[in-house]
Amino acid sequence: MFAESTYRMLGFGAAQQKDVKSLQNWLDGTGNLAREERAYLTHHRELVSLAPAGDSAIVQLEAWVEDKFIRLWRDFRTNHLHNISNDPNDLGTKYLDKYQALKAMADLDIAIQHHQKAFNKTPADHLDWAHRLQSLGIGYRDRYLAKGAITDLDTAIQHYQKALDKTPADHPDWAPRLQSLGIGYYDRYLAKGAITDLNTAIQHYQEALDKTPADHPDWAPRLQSLGIGYRDRYLAKGAITDLDTAIQHHQEALDKTPADHPDRAHRLQSLGIGYHDRYLAKGAITDLDIAIQHHQEALDKTPADYPNWAPRLQSLGIGYHDRYLAKGAITDLDISIQHYQEALDKTPADYPNWAPRLQSLGIGYYNRYLAKGAITDLDISIQHYQEALDKTPADHLDWAHRLQSLGIGYRDKYLAKEAITDLNTAIQHYQEALDKTLANYPDRADRLQSLGIGYHDRYLAKEAITDLDISIQYYQEALDKTPADYPDRAHRLQSFGIGYHDKYLAKGAITDLNIAIQHFQEALDHSPSLVNDRLKPEAFHTASKTVSLVPLLTPRSLEVFDKQRILVDISGLAFDAAAVALNAAKTPFDTIQLLELGREVIAGSLNEILH
Repeated sequence: MFAESTYRMLGFGAAQQKDVKSLQNWLDGTGNLAREERAYLTHHRELVSLAPAGDSAIVQLEAWVEDKFIRLWRDFRTNHLHNISNDPNDLGTKYLDKYQALKAMADLDIAIQHHQKAFNKTPADHLDWAHRLQSLGIGYRDRYLAKGAITDLDTAIQHYQKALDKTPADHPDWAPRLQSLGIGYYDRYLAKGAITDLNTAIQHYQEALDKTPADHPDWAPRLQSLGIGYRDRYLAKGAITDLDTAIQHHQEALDKTPADHPDRAHRLQSLGIGYHDRYLAKGAITDLDIAIQHHQEALDKTPADYPNWAPRLQSLGIGYHDRYLAKGAITDLDISIQHYQEALDKTPADYPNWAPRLQSLGIGYYNRYLAKGAITDLDISIQHYQEALDKTPADHLDWAHRLQSLGIGYRDKYLAKEAITDLNTAIQHYQEALDKTLANYPDRADRLQSLGIGYHDRYLAKEAITDLDISIQYYQEALDKTPADYPDRAHRLQSFGIGYHDKYLAKGAITDLNIAIQHFQEALDHSPSLVNDRLKPEAFHTASKTVSLVPLLTPRSLEVFDKQRILVDISGLAFDAAAVALNAAKTPFDTIQLLELGREVIAGSLNEILH
């Protein structure tokens, strides 16, 4: 039989035998013709998606299906001419089914044409009026998804709304039509960004869900859609209550999904994304751990040749990368890099996500360079940044960001190898990124600061006073763009002060020294707190508390290498704490006591590593 030969030809495993059996049942002519034909077309699509890309057997199967469909349709029309030969509604349904199976655009256009004819012939008070309008809306939405013409989506929404208006609230089709209307508004929100469309979509999703019994097969999918809507509104407006609601709906949908259900991986992924978003918003590491767990479970449920395998690997990599940034375990960073690489390997070079995945991989290698100091990691990072940039059009929103990252990579390479060409390249990239940044863009101050640092580095290397003057100018502009309560303001005040101090050393003007001292003092006193005179008295308490917390930086769960790296980074903490004590007007006894405490705590942590 053809089904069995197809099974052997495509090399399906035992898990797919049920698909082949369904195909065989249809070919044997069992069951109702219209139902089995639709089932066959659906299974054909699933079978094709399971086969290796480019397999010659797929070409044979596609050709056979097309021929079989045409012959079947011809025979069916001949045998049942008196029933449907002139019925445009049935013709529209058949062509729409065929389009959904084979994705031939001509079939969809013909389906819409037939559905329109059927609707035009249907009186407004006819029982099928709403149904035919709904079918027409489905056709227009499918065409929007295929071609992207917003007019098709607007038409689909209009038809969905009219069909719903004709449907009594207690009719079985009322909830499905509400859901379709919500999907239409959601699609339009994604296309145009109007928050009113998203709010309308959420409202319709909720009303459809309220009409759906908890044991209904559509209950979980509708909960899932509602959760997606709330998450998108969180992303648009930032209300954490929307995110909490999204997580709740995703969890309830998952709880209703059997372990072997095809949608379980998708729902696990959505729930993981929700927890990751909440981690980014609130910083609770438990949310990040849960996100990683759900991403891993979703990936484990996803075949390696499935289209969603690479995106799910990427999400898992992002989770591990964020956990590395939070906890400092180098193993998390290594796992992140591995997942980024595997996701990239599965991504065609002409795919829209290729450049973002390259960029993520570059960031992973860059962070490993910062952690371990291996110049090869920095070189790989720069290479990936460059490739990502080369794939990014100059008018793309991410172009300036990727240029900035590339500039940072070259500056670090200059600091490591002292090749002035690397510094010049960094300055060039910083300048180009800044030129692409709008005056009111949030990242403009950061980019001004980076450019100032680049020119300052070049001044220190070549001693051209013009470089120092340019550096100070950019420091000033960055500072002017920095809010008074911004956490990084003290750092920028410090850089500005260093610039003027270097200018004083070069030219000897006492006014430059006074400006430097003024900015150093402002940096010392700066705090988001409104009560600046609390800083110095509180500094001693903060230093004491910080020293006592050192053992918590090296928990037993960290690898020895990670513990060593952290302790090296804080090796001067005891001396800094003692300096704070003196500046806070503490007694020599308090100062020495804090110094000795710091030494003992750090020495104790080192001793624990050795034993």
